[in-house]
Amino acid sequence: MTDPNQPSYRIPAIERHLIASLLRGDPSTHARVAVFVSAADIEDAACRAALQGIEALESPEWASLAEWLRVHRQGVVSEWSLWLVETAELQTTPAYAVHFARTVARASLVRRFLAHLDRLKAEFEEISPVQETEHDAAIDREFAELAKLLLEGRQHGLFADVRDEAAKITTGETAISDLRTGLVDLDCKILGLHRGEMSVVAAQTSKGKSTLALQMALNVALAGGKVVIYSLEMAPDSVARRMLANLTGLDLFNLRRDLHVGEMDAIDAARAELSRCSLRIARSYGATPVAVMAAAQSAKSTVGLDLLVVDYIQLMEDPASAKKGRAAEVGAISRSLKRLALDLGCHVIAVSQLNRASYAESEPRLCHLRDSGAIEQDANVILLLHCDDDRPGDMACHVAKNTHGELGRVAFSWHRPTYRVSDYTPLNFLADSQ
Repeated sequence: MTDPNQPSYRIPAIERHLIASLLRGDPSTHARVAVFVSAADIEDAACRAALQGIEALESPEWASLAEWLRVHRQGVVSEWSLWLVETAELQTTPAYAVHFARTVARASLVRRFLAHLDRLKAEFEEISPVQETEHDAAIDREFAELAKLLLEGRQHGLFADVRDEAAKITTGETAISDLRTGLVDLDCKILGLHRGEMSVVAAQTSKGKSTLALQMALNVALAGGKVVIYSLEMAPDSVARRMLANLTGLDLFNLRRDLHVGEMDAIDAARAELSRCSLRIARSYGATPVAVMAAAQSAKSTVGLDLLVVDYIQLMEDPASAKKGRAAEVGAISRSLKRLALDLGCHVIAVSQLNRASYAESEPRLCHLRDSGAIEQDANVILLLHCDDDRPGDMACHVAKNTHGELGRVAFSWHRPTYRVSDYTPLNFLADSQ
């Protein structure tokens, strides 16, 4: 059985999340999912059996499904009760059911497509000058099946992304999203910022998490993207000053004193550059998911929205779930941000604190995300930052979760006085270049 505690988003794990979201849903959830996926589309044997049970039961819920599996599918998994308990612990909601179903359906179509291609290849390999006509019928049949699969995928909008990526691969283009962090090493590892998804930037206090998030937001805006920054930690003026320091290379402290003519010219040029960007620093009228959604929807409906930065999760509140405890409250906030990304078709960068246990470790880990494990569950990419006090110009970034590429470490150069993060440069060169 798939371990639900592993941070894996391979197809069997997504299938298991689909089962959990269905069992938390109602008949309308089942109807929406049935448009895209059936038990025949499921790759994992346990999940396939569970979906068969859900399809067979009129009002499926955990207990009735457990009994159905015990009676009808004893030979698939011997410990259904344990499997269902582990599945019930997955952090998901019915709101994600269609998203999971589309992903599972796309994977099923790709598997069937490749199977027909393999059979087609085998038929062509067996053709000889004297036997060519004997394989015509089989080849025609495989081509017909391929055409049906393509039609099925297009009807549900499942193959659009596959066709785009296939075109990029055949032309030698990169598969990196057009929405990029502007940090080359990081973009190569996480393949850019994908719309409808959420990234988390996490670190201890004063270790650069807000700086990195704002640097990515600035890079996206300068590249033509439409960006909203929702900061619960800083006033809009403070965020703007950091961006001016970043663009001008002037020490943030020096921006508060009398400036000479050359510095004023640099600031005017930076302001003009920012004015040409679609970058909105939202005034935070509330720390709730509803307030953040309102700001994002306002931007989406007026100028569009590619990237939303929320700084930071632990400063948000959710009155609807506060009575259930802080972990449940932060979990609800995290899920609302992920839902926002899906609904508005933008990417969300959520800044997060680490808990006190991280101070006892040499490097942060996923278990150090503060207040809720739901943050780890909901995020598509998690960046854990670590800075050595002996090397103040370096920032180490551990890509601890990544649904699009590899895990590993990326190094940045961090010039603290100007709040500028860039691709790694040795400290002595960085000092000379300022």
